[in-house]
Amino acid sequence: MAADLQSRQLITDLLEFANGGKTSQAKAAGMKTTLIAGYPVFASWAMWVGAETNEKGVTKASLCLPYVQNAMVAMTKFSGASSLETPLDMVASEIINPYNCKLGVTPGLDIARLVSGEVYYFLLAMKPAGFNQSGNVTSYWDGAIKGIGPKANPVFKDYFDLFTTTTAQWAAHKKSLESSLHDVSDDFQDLASNSPDGATTYQ
Repeated sequence: MAADLQSRQLITDLLEFANGGKTSQAKAAGMKTTLIAGYPVFASWAMWVGAETNEKGVTKASLCLPYVQNAMVAMTKFSGASSLETPLDMVASEIINPYNCKLGVTPGLDIARLVSGEVYYFLLAMKPAGFNQSGNVTSYWDGAIKGIGPKANPVFKDYFDLFTTTTAQWAAHKKSLESSLHDVSDDFQDLASNSPDGATTYQ
């Protein structure tokens, strides 16, 4: 039984990516940005700041998510304190825009019941983007809120159920591939044992 070529290629690609092969390193050497496929989905919580609808009828919601001052900072400071900062720190700073995320709202979500200043669980689909005006690029989040609620389970259920499903599917896929490769190995050994001199020959 021959192994599925697409499955074998998938495994090979994953291993090469994980091991950082020479080919991958060569390609990555001059790479400055990474193309993001689709809209990655994030499970988070945030302070609800509010929402507004522009002249085109598009509703944008402002959120204040927990954050760190620098992406590469350790989660625990030398003092032992956490580097993670609360949305209240941003609000208390009295900056002009006391939020760090502005997203569209998926049609059908009920945001009328949300209270400004209250904290909720959010399921967010977003990726970074930039707006270029006269050579000055302003970064922003492109995406939308997919779920909101005061309790985690209703908001994140589908998200984490997918983790369980994917884990099971991947385990089954690996088992099937290993079985296929084992069959190929057995066929190869049978051919070798049936050759006149017991040696493997190549055409």
